[in-house]
Amino acid sequence: MWEMNGTEVAIIGMSGRFPGAASVDAFWQMLCEGRDAFVPLTEEQSLAMGADPRFLHMPAFKRVKCAMDGIDQFDPEFFGIGKEFADVMDPQQRVFLECSWEAFETAGYNPVAGEDVVGVFAAADQSSYLIFNLIPEMPRLMGQITIDDMESANSNDFVASRVSYHLNLTGPSYTIKCGCSSALVAVHNACNALLEEECDMALAGGVSILVHKLGGYLAEEKDFHAKSGRMQPFDKDASGFIRGAGGGVVLLKRLEDALAHGDNILAVIRGSAVTNDGGDKAQFSFSSVSGIAAAAIEGLAVSGSHASSLQYLEGMGLAWPTDDHIEVRALSHAFRADGALENEFCLLGSPKGNIGHLSAASGIAGLIKAALSVKHGYIPKIANLETPDPKIDFAGTPFVPVQEGRDWPECSGPRRAGVNIRGAGGTNVFMVVEQRPPQEGQGGRRPAYFFPLSARSAPALAKIRENLAATLAGEKQGLHPADVAFTLQIGRKPFAHRMGWVVESLEQLVEALRSDTAPAAFRGEHEVSETVDPVFFFGPMDETRLLAEFHFIYDQPICASMFENLWERAGLGGQADGAAFLRRVVQTGFAGLSAEDKAVAHVLGCYVVTDWWRFRGVTPRAVAGEGLGDLAAAAIAGAAGLRQIMAVLKQCVREPGGALPDDLPLRFKVPELTWYSGLIGGDSGFKGIPIGDYIERFRADNWNKEEAFGEITEAGYMYIFDVAGKPQPRAEEPAIEQNGLRVEHAPFSDHFILSQVAELWLAGVDVQWGQFYGEDHPRRVALPSYPFERQRCWVDRQTSPQ
Repeated sequence: MWEMNGTEVAIIGMSGRFPGAASVDAFWQMLCEGRDAFVPLTEEQSLAMGADPRFLHMPAFKRVKCAMDGIDQFDPEFFGIGKEFADVMDPQQRVFLECSWEAFETAGYNPVAGEDVVGVFAAADQSSYLIFNLIPEMPRLMGQITIDDMESANSNDFVASRVSYHLNLTGPSYTIKCGCSSALVAVHNACNALLEEECDMALAGGVSILVHKLGGYLAEEKDFHAKSGRMQPFDKDASGFIRGAGGGVVLLKRLEDALAHGDNILAVIRGSAVTNDGGDKAQFSFSSVSGIAAAAIEGLAVSGSHASSLQYLEGMGLAWPTDDHIEVRALSHAFRADGALENEFCLLGSPKGNIGHLSAASGIAGLIKAALSVKHGYIPKIANLETPDPKIDFAGTPFVPVQEGRDWPECSGPRRAGVNIRGAGGTNVFMVVEQRPPQEGQGGRRPAYFFPLSARSAPALAKIRENLAATLAGEKQGLHPADVAFTLQIGRKPFAHRMGWVVESLEQLVEALRSDTAPAAFRGEHEVSETVDPVFFFGPMDETRLLAEFHFIYDQPICASMFENLWERAGLGGQADGAAFLRRVVQTGFAGLSAEDKAVAHVLGCYVVTDWWRFRGVTPRAVAGEGLGDLAAAAIAGAAGLRQIMAVLKQCVREPGGALPDDLPLRFKVPELTWYSGLIGGDSGFKGIPIGDYIERFRADNWNKEEAFGEITEAGYMYIFDVAGKPQPRAEEPAIEQNGLRVEHAPFSDHFILSQVAELWLAGVDVQWGQFYGEDHPRRVALPSYPFERQRCWVDRQTSPQ
């Protein structure tokens, strides 16, 4: 049973870069395979990674690397950061910034959309990059960077606020420091901020990159570092920890909101608690049984969960015999206090045997592992655990250390796990994580879908194509095409280099992603220098297209209602009922209708379809027209009321000659939208067009469309969009379709409409996807995030340490 108590927070996005794993997916694979990231180094490799030469031949110095790859790599241009500033940025700030962007995208959200109030809660260690790389090189750096910039680039005070700045996030934003528990305390604070409605979503996590530990470490007899060169949590031969380098971020949302918005919920945080040991321990940096137990007891109480309902516990597992013993004893005490009297019912794990001890980022690694475990229903083994420590009486506790990976134990309710972490100084956190509740599936299949991709460069766009194809053809091939299309549309920032396809299935999409000759209803490619506004163009009447347009209006209840309303506003109620006219055209076509009736149908049809586009987030900046479409443009622009437009229309379609009625207005008024008249030529807004002259020109077929199109093209920030569609692009229009393939489909069919959407987006029009779908939209799903184009941003030490 899924029972909610109002304190639940959904994890909807995750990103991480860990030792031996460049992504969350790679991290999970590493955990499931039981691999570790402890890499022996040669003397040369150790020195190249910054090891102090004085330590190199000491017996206690362990040449072991445990770090994420690419610590010196960053994509500064992506975030608008100058290269010289990026060179002196603490790699912790850079990694946390990139992970924050990726967490948004894995959740299916555009990081810079600005639609929600988002908080940032970060944890990071002190910048060792500043101490060991920058300060020794300060004299030569002073000509490139100021002291103030160097300080802001390296102070962990600014890890969170830098993300808020570059992603334009306006919620609470601060860095948390309390030792090894910092990242999970950050998540705890983020959950509280969400529940107190200080923000709508929250990024939370931590990062730890100690550059002086990359090439190895000193493991002296009395310290906590592993003497064996590997970490062995809860093992009889455990001899201490190894510092890892990496970090991770989760994107959080109140569960009720995540369910209502159709978010991709990965796992649920039911509740958490934070305590401190106080003085009840032997030394400041030691653990306390009472402190750890208090956090677990309170965390269970806040979450509304009984200890006996947890099938798994993600422990700290510091691999220091005394500390591991205290942790198991404290958690056992907490479980017993909560009434869980059985022995060996809860599996115990730790990621430290795989990736080492991530210091301030330890808690986020444990949380991500727990969330993945409840999601996938699988519990990985503890890497490097060979023989459980016999000094820990596991048989007399609720816990069983996981020596072999296994499927989740059968349980009557949702899969549920605890996460425990503590920091030197005594700040303890306990968090309860459980399987997401059931979510409603996607509706029926649609005839076609539009899949847009964009990037800052052509190589990045090619990489996005490659990554998406691999994902959709691989383990995520069961995704619904509507969800994938929606996520790509609304969950990605649009960049200059754009591609898009209208296809009928994900299989066709994969084929199109991998080959430019694959069949597609629409394929387009375009480079956008800036966002442009659409100019809606309405052409002369074409009965075939007009009949298709009327079928479209008739089949869309909102459009049918618009048509009936416009019919009344135009003063046509005395001739016939608008609904009856619409139904007659749909059933029998235009047979028996006068030229005037057809003209009325064309103008009103253009008006309705324009409003349909407006409701779907595509609003014209201006309108243009030719033939009867020019009158539709005048009506939509507001150059005259609908009744007056109908009076002008009647005169335009009559044979030339004869006096004009006295009740016709003298001039069109200044329109609300810019009207580029194909009859008068150019911007007609301030020309005070006499209606009599307009009718005479219309009857004489005296068109000047080239001048109107010339002014639109000269403006430069507008794109001419033919609302009725056309089989081939006109020479004077932007050559968007010449760069790709457009296959003609029946006017106003699903394929046709989506091809128009694709045409607009590829041209640089800002399609408001939220309005396009309304409330009944597909779900967001996890898809590959942006492939950063990283370069080396690093200051090497050129002076030897003293």
